[in-house]
Amino acid sequence: MAKFTKPIAFLSWGLATVLLLAAIAIIVFTLKIFVFYHSKIIPADGSLVYELPRGGSAHRMASDLYHRGLLSEPDKFVWAARLSDTAHLLQAGEYEFPANATVKQVLQQVAKGDVVDYKFTIVEGVTFQQILAELKQTDKLQQQLAQQTLPQILAAIGITEHSNAEGLLYPDTYMFSKGDTDVALLQQAKQSMDAVINAAWQTRAEGLPYQSPYDVLIAASLIEKESAVADERPLIASVLVNRLQANMPLQFDPTVIYGLGDAYTGKLTKADMRTDTPYNTYRHRGLPPTPIAMPSKDAINAAVHPAESDYLYFVAKGDGSHVFSTNLQEHDKALRAYIEHLRTVEQVAKEPQHD
Repeated sequence: MAKFTKPIAFLSWGLATVLLLAAIAIIVFTLKIFVFYHSKIIPADGSLVYELPRGGSAHRMASDLYHRGLLSEPDKFVWAARLSDTAHLLQAGEYEFPANATVKQVLQQVAKGDVVDYKFTIVEGVTFQQILAELKQTDKLQQQLAQQTLPQILAAIGITEHSNAEGLLYPDTYMFSKGDTDVALLQQAKQSMDAVINAAWQTRAEGLPYQSPYDVLIAASLIEKESAVADERPLIASVLVNRLQANMPLQFDPTVIYGLGDAYTGKLTKADMRTDTPYNTYRHRGLPPTPIAMPSKDAINAAVHPAESDYLYFVAKGDGSHVFSTNLQEHDKALRAYIEHLRTVEQVAKEPQHD
């Protein structure tokens, strides 16, 4: 038995040496990856926009960054992702890495899905066609509606009870990332408007001449288009209510303009006022058949909580505000004053300018 002792001891010592060398190599390698992990990868002179496609991996990122001249040893990047437990968490999307960002910061940002955010704003008072035109110019959005018919668009965004999307999208700023669809954005806008109008309907004042939340949206869109001064919205809402209850034609100019569509030249004429469209509230009593724009929350609140007044008329003063009247005589007086104001402005514009 004794003659085998020395070889066994030699083998044990040799194995220990191999294991020790392996451990040292692993420690050295790990330290190198640790140093690399905390090293800066993005230059100090500016941020970097980078897009990881669907199915992209740490290998794909390493290759992309290598070919951009940001990595000299792409394998280290892959190992850093593995050892930091982020390799399996990387999410597709468009990212903006800040100047001086480290490998750690880059990997953590992609693992969190902290993508570049873009904004799309639906402005108060715009029409659905204006929104669609703006969406077509938003190249970061995936375009799914551009070639669709109106019924197809309405179905895609979840509008099933109406043949017109006017008034059904909430004016707000919506955040999206590259690759999001125009459909998803409009669905969000519709859901927001649903929430706002349903809440307003539940708290509406008593005795209003509206039969449904949709009627409120119609009224609110008229208030939106007629009001440049926020404080006047409840007063304009009261005129609308008073005229409806008195069975008087609303005679709101923006409804005529909306009904004219592309035929509107920028200035209402007598012929325009006589044009018979479903939206001409000089010729047809009651509310128009649909909203004429996207109303703001303030306009909706004014519609369901109008001021208490006896006003039946209002006319512009020329500064964005209006003169409100309870009878036609007062209204005609205010109208003459406004016409005189317009003549004065026109005359001043014609006068030669002197240096």
